[in-house]
Amino acid sequence: MAFTPIQFSRKLPLGIRNAIDRKTLVIFIGAGVSQLMGGWSWGDLVEELVKKCRSVGCINPRQEDHLMDKFHKEKKYVEMITQCYDMLYEINIDHYYDVIKISCDMQKMDRKFIDIYTLFRKMSEYFITTNYDEYFDTLFSIDDVVYKFEELKNSVDLDKNKLYHIHGSIIDFTSLVLTEYDYQERYEKLENYKYKIFLKNIFANYNVLFLGYSFSEYVINTILSRASYESNEKRHYILNPYYSDRRDDLEYDEKRFGRMGVNIVPYIKDVIKYREMYEVLKSWENDLFGMQLEVENI
Repeated sequence: MAFTPIQFSRKLPLGIRNAIDRKTLVIFIGAGVSQLMGGWSWGDLVEELVKKCRSVGCINPRQEDHLMDKFHKEKKYVEMITQCYDMLYEINIDHYYDVIKISCDMQKMDRKFIDIYTLFRKMSEYFITTNYDEYFDTLFSIDDVVYKFEELKNSVDLDKNKLYHIHGSIIDFTSLVLTEYDYQERYEKLENYKYKIFLKNIFANYNVLFLGYSFSEYVINTILSRASYESNEKRHYILNPYYSDRRDDLEYDEKRFGRMGVNIVPYIKDVIKYREMYEVLKSWENDLFGMQLEVENI
């Protein structure tokens, strides 16, 4: 059988353009976007937590090597974060939160790609993130940043021009959803049914665009399995990275997540890796506003 590479395009998909025109697009922001700003990846966070466990005496060098080998083989981010949390809790939980703070230090923010957030504000009026950093917060007033669970679970619908941190914010450590305990508390407890209804209503009534996620992530799989639903109508989108020779990965994702109503918009990571997401989004910006700007400049 002849090898057929994945066909990639930087053009804005028609369905996303239509959702922008109808004002039904929800931009759902993941860790990949924060990485463009200098934030840590999940892998970075795990590695630094393991180092912290070693430096404060929770584990010895041999145990540190064993944990890192296990992590690099299995890539179970949430499980490893939970394990580090448990060890640091026994010593001093502040050690755990010290690492979390450093992971998204605003003083080290790389502003080279910050215009991506301005583009988000031009594309939509509705914003959700599972990130706990404050990078995007700078484009909102304090009152328009929602991160407390009490407010989230009592929300009926999305308010325009608010940013919803559905897994908490670095502003308040108690709001964070990072460990297995946090996910169980947020998504499994029966008394939190209103929160799940809130998410389900978003997937039922809007067109969600996931940015900065990978389908291998625990985060997105948890959300989709609880909040989405099987549907013949594919009304949601994810900008997802692939190597050009991994058509099998793309086809698998299309079948699996198509059942939950999600269209795959692939981008190539062969050359500049995940920074290609930024280039794709800038191309979409030109598709949306380039002609308008040309007319205005005449």
